[in-house]
Amino acid sequence: IQEVREALSSTTLRAKYGYTDIEVQVVVRLLHSRGRCVTVTNPPRWTPDPEDDHLVAAAQAGGARYIVTYDTDLVKWGATAKTLRGRTLVVRPTDFLHVLRGSPVPVSRAKRRTRPRR
Repeated sequence: IQEVREALSSTTLRAKYGYTDIEVQVVVRLLHSRGRCVTVTNPPRWTPDPEDDHLVAAAQAGGARYIVTYDTDLVKWGATAKTLRGRTLVVRPTDFLHVLRGSPVPVSRAKRRTRPRR
Protein backbone atom coordinates (compact mmCIF):
# COMPACT_ATOMS: atom_id res chain seq x y z
CA ILE A 1 0.00 0.00 0.00
CA GLN A 2 2.90 2.31 0.73
CA GLU A 3 4.26 1.69 -2.77
CA VAL A 4 0.91 2.68 -4.28
CA ARG A 5 0.81 5.82 -2.15
CA GLU A 6 4.31 6.78 -3.25
CA ALA A 7 3.55 6.10 -6.92
CA LEU A 8 0.34 8.13 -6.79
CA SER A 9 2.21 10.96 -5.08
CA SER A 10 4.60 11.21 -8.03
CA THR A 11 4.52 14.67 -9.58
CA THR A 12 4.83 13.07 -13.02
CA LEU A 13 1.69 10.97 -12.59
CA ARG A 14 -0.19 13.83 -10.96
CA ALA A 15 0.68 16.15 -13.83
CA LYS A 16 -0.34 13.55 -16.40
CA TYR A 17 -3.64 12.47 -14.81
CA GLY A 18 -4.59 15.49 -12.70
CA TYR A 19 -5.76 13.74 -9.55
CA THR A 20 -5.74 15.39 -6.12
CA ASP A 21 -4.36 14.59 -2.66
CA ILE A 22 -7.88 13.70 -1.58
CA GLU A 23 -8.22 11.17 -4.41
CA VAL A 24 -4.91 9.58 -3.37
CA GLN A 25 -6.19 9.34 0.21
CA VAL A 26 -9.42 7.71 -0.99
CA VAL A 27 -7.51 5.07 -2.98
CA VAL A 28 -5.20 4.33 -0.03
CA ARG A 29 -8.18 4.05 2.35
CA LEU A 30 -9.91 1.68 -0.06
CA LEU A 31 -6.81 -0.49 -0.20
CA HIS A 32 -6.66 -0.57 3.59
CA SER A 33 -10.34 -1.39 3.99
CA ARG A 34 -10.74 -3.84 1.12
CA GLY A 35 -7.21 -5.07 0.59
CA ARG A 36 -5.88 -8.32 1.94
CA CYS A 37 -2.26 -8.86 2.99
CA VAL A 38 -0.76 -12.15 1.86
CA THR A 39 2.65 -13.75 2.08
CA VAL A 40 4.06 -15.57 -0.91
CA THR A 41 7.26 -17.58 -0.75
CA ASN A 42 8.78 -19.34 -3.73
CA PRO A 43 6.13 -18.43 -6.30
CA PRO A 44 5.75 -20.82 -9.26
CA ARG A 45 7.09 -19.79 -12.66
CA TRP A 46 4.14 -18.09 -14.30
CA THR A 47 5.37 -15.21 -16.40
CA PRO A 48 8.21 -14.67 -18.87
CA ASP A 49 9.74 -12.24 -16.33
CA PRO A 50 10.55 -13.92 -12.99
CA GLU A 51 10.19 -10.51 -11.31
CA ASP A 52 6.46 -10.60 -12.13
CA ASP A 53 5.79 -14.09 -10.74
CA HIS A 54 5.43 -12.84 -7.16
CA LEU A 55 2.75 -10.34 -8.27
CA VAL A 56 0.68 -13.04 -9.93
CA ALA A 57 1.16 -15.40 -6.98
CA ALA A 58 0.15 -12.68 -4.50
CA ALA A 59 -2.92 -11.84 -6.57
CA GLN A 60 -3.92 -15.50 -6.62
CA ALA A 61 -3.26 -15.99 -2.89
CA GLY A 62 -5.28 -12.89 -2.06
CA GLY A 63 -8.13 -13.74 -4.38
CA ALA A 64 -7.60 -10.58 -6.44
CA ARG A 65 -9.80 -10.15 -9.47
CA TYR A 66 -7.38 -7.71 -11.11
CA ILE A 67 -3.70 -6.95 -11.45
CA VAL A 68 -3.51 -3.31 -12.53
CA THR A 69 -0.20 -2.39 -14.13
CA TYR A 70 1.55 -0.34 -16.77
CA ASP A 71 3.97 -3.25 -17.33
CA THR A 72 3.34 -3.90 -21.03
CA ASP A 73 4.92 -7.36 -20.97
CA LEU A 74 2.77 -8.46 -18.03
CA VAL A 75 -0.39 -7.13 -19.69
CA LYS A 76 0.49 -8.94 -22.95
CA TRP A 77 1.21 -12.14 -21.05
CA GLY A 78 -2.12 -11.87 -19.25
CA ALA A 79 -3.98 -11.29 -22.52
CA THR A 80 -2.57 -14.39 -24.21
CA ALA A 81 -2.43 -16.78 -21.26
CA LYS A 82 -4.63 -19.86 -20.93
CA THR A 83 -7.06 -19.96 -18.01
CA LEU A 84 -6.81 -22.38 -15.11
CA ARG A 85 -9.16 -21.00 -12.47
CA GLY A 86 -10.11 -17.85 -14.34
CA ARG A 87 -10.12 -15.34 -11.49
CA THR A 88 -7.48 -12.70 -12.18
CA LEU A 89 -7.41 -10.20 -15.02
CA VAL A 90 -4.20 -8.35 -15.91
CA VAL A 91 -5.20 -4.87 -17.09
CA ARG A 92 -3.81 -1.40 -17.67
CA PRO A 93 -4.94 1.35 -15.28
CA THR A 94 -6.90 2.99 -18.09
CA ASP A 95 -8.79 -0.26 -18.67
CA PHE A 96 -9.42 -0.63 -14.94
CA LEU A 97 -11.27 2.68 -15.09
CA HIS A 98 -13.95 0.78 -17.05
CA VAL A 99 -14.38 -1.48 -14.04
CA LEU A 100 -14.55 1.42 -11.61
CA ARG A 101 -17.19 3.05 -13.80
CA GLY A 102 -19.23 -0.15 -13.88
CA SER A 103 -18.53 -1.18 -17.45
CA PRO A 104 -16.64 -4.32 -18.45
CA VAL A 105 -13.01 -4.33 -19.51
CA PRO A 106 -12.87 -4.95 -23.27
CA VAL A 107 -12.25 -8.69 -23.72
CA SER A 108 -9.64 -8.06 -26.39
CA ARG A 109 -7.57 -6.15 -23.84
CA ALA A 110 -7.67 -8.49 -20.87
CA LYS A 111 -7.94 -12.21 -20.34
CA ARG A 112 -7.99 -14.06 -17.05
CA ARG A 113 -4.69 -15.66 -16.05
CA THR A 114 -4.00 -18.14 -13.29
CA ARG A 115 -2.05 -21.03 -14.82
CA PRO A 116 1.68 -21.43 -14.03
CA ARG A 117 4.10 -21.62 -16.96
CA ARG A 118 5.69 -24.95 -17.64
